[in-house]
Amino acid sequence: MRYWVLAALVASSAGCSRDWDGFSVSDDTQADSSTGGTDAGSGGSGMGGSGGQPCGTDQKRCGTGSCVTTDPEHGCGESSCEPCALPNAKAACDTAGSCAIEICDSGFSDCDGVAANGCETDLLNDPTRCGACDKNCTGANSTPTCTQGKCVVACSKGFADCDTQETNGCEVDLQSDSMNCGACNKPCPGQTICQGGTCVSNCTAPYTLCGGGCVVLEDSPAHCGKCDNACPSPAGGTGVCVKGNCNFVCSVDLTKCGSECTNLSSDPHNCGKCGTTCSVPANGTAVCVDDICGISCKTGFTKCGTDCRNILTDPRNCGSCGDDCPTPIGGSALCNNGVCGVSCIAPYTACGNACRNLKSDPENCGKCGIVCARNASCVSGKCLGIATP
Repeated sequence: MRYWVLAALVASSAGCSRDWDGFSVSDDTQADSSTGGTDAGSGGSGMGGSGGQPCGTDQKRCGTGSCVTTDPEHGCGESSCEPCALPNAKAACDTAGSCAIEICDSGFSDCDGVAANGCETDLLNDPTRCGACDKNCTGANSTPTCTQGKCVVACSKGFADCDTQETNGCEVDLQSDSMNCGACNKPCPGQTICQGGTCVSNCTAPYTLCGGGCVVLEDSPAHCGKCDNACPSPAGGTGVCVKGNCNFVCSVDLTKCGSECTNLSSDPHNCGKCGTTCSVPANGTAVCVDDICGISCKTGFTKCGTDCRNILTDPRNCGSCGDDCPTPIGGSALCNNGVCGVSCIAPYTACGNACRNLKSDPENCGKCGIVCARNASCVSGKCLGIATP
């Protein structure tokens, strides 16, 4: 009876023989390549695939694995199944497979050009974008308001809009303007001047003569602390004078943050509260939606948590967010067009999604998928066995 034992033989690089001092190689130790896998050749990479029957054109698998149409309801990306939920807007899919705005709801507009926060601007009530994205309700000595998309001038106490021009606000100080003393078009006669809305001969304390009228430098926004020192009004706010120092107040729905008035529900630099800046991701922009920070990704990138990833090339998010390609021994993971694969380093070769040493692996001996018979070894890419009496 003959028994087989294993031999670990390393062949020299020149002129290998099939017989060594009475040992022989069994002719049946090398399996037929037809029973093995696919030969990946001597290259350094190979790609895997996915099972299941392919879906139709413009379809993908979601949820339970059924084929669904690629649309805003089921996600716009080839492998993304997250619905497009854009505030105040009807969503659509753009040519890059990202959520886009088809049309804004009535009274809203996409003023910042970021699809992720939808049509964020209320054109009917936002005084900084009243009726249009570039229409800012502002004016001296007034609290800017927006009603049904039209700017409404609400004059500060003691001021009036005598020329009825929306752009310059409430331009007349009825307390000191000698041509409109106490009311529009009410001039003071002769050499008298206006003080506190009344025509007088001379200014008396605490009033000071400035620009042909009597003003209180402690609270005059046109002459704050001194004559002709006007307090500026920021967008959405009104300049005021408090104890001789300029300041400002913001309109309804806006909050004072530093030197500006802002909407905390949509400002990525002051999101939810002043000073809260939303982080800007690589390949994307920061957005603020309903006081909460978020991101909007550039074309070709997909939102994965707080990052923008290319799911066609990112091995940590390959094909979809969180789909992590395993790292093989003897190589590294890669992602090609949304499918996991491997890149192998010498002396390893890619066999499917694994890296194999074709010189010593009995399951991939010489070529991927060549399996050595039972009790045989792979030496220098050949299946070897030892016969003894």
